[in-house]
Amino acid sequence: MKDNVVKHGVHERGLECVTVLMGAYDIKTGLPILGVVYEPFSSKTYQSKNSFTWNSRYFWSCSIPGTPRNNVNDLYQKTLKNRGDGQKLVILSSNDEDLIDAIQDEKSFTCVVAGACGYKASCVFKGIVDLYVCSSDNCYKWDTCATQSVLMSIGGGICQFKSLLKEFVETGVEVDHAALKAMADKHTIRNTIPNTPSLPTWANIGGMVAYTSTQASMECLQAVLVAFKERKTNE
Repeated sequence: MKDNVVKHGVHERGLECVTVLMGAYDIKTGLPILGVVYEPFSSKTYQSKNSFTWNSRYFWSCSIPGTPRNNVNDLYQKTLKNRGDGQKLVILSSNDEDLIDAIQDEKSFTCVVAGACGYKASCVFKGIVDLYVCSSDNCYKWDTCATQSVLMSIGGGICQFKSLLKEFVETGVEVDHAALKAMADKHTIRNTIPNTPSLPTWANIGGMVAYTSTQASMECLQAVLVAFKERKTNE
């Protein structure tokens, strides 16, 4: 196994990226209402140079409208405060070629890569990164239901990327952060809308974006959308 690489607090690979995801959603609206994210290999405690034990941890949320609850908000706020350097971070997959091509010249944020959809989304609600973008259909509803609930409980969410991009392009002008957040919320992923028969039923068709309500998250999202818009214009 390749050595694990940690950049900006993000593990690129390894057991630290493993998550066990349990989510429940409202069958009428398709919106997540409960989420549990378990990290069985969260960190190591060393007894000696070559001997260690794994530490685990879990996060839970209730995202029923009007009654958000979670055990992550203190960690989220603390991590944001400790980062405090003004550097904005966007997490993505190393094989997301369309995304990498679109944002390769972007200077307003730093990209970090990691494996596992659940882990990357958890980096957003833990405050380690500001945004997670996947422009392909590689993530499934079982990858996002639990993490979406946690993000919703802190004021963020997970939305469909390509439908958001389409509306952003059709709008024709850059929107303020509040309007962009409302636009992202409008395109939130729902678990009861079937996809086309030719595509995997439970895949998040059109990609996904995991975001929070912070200014940094919206600035990153806007920069990504503008980059894709300019790429589309130049094609």
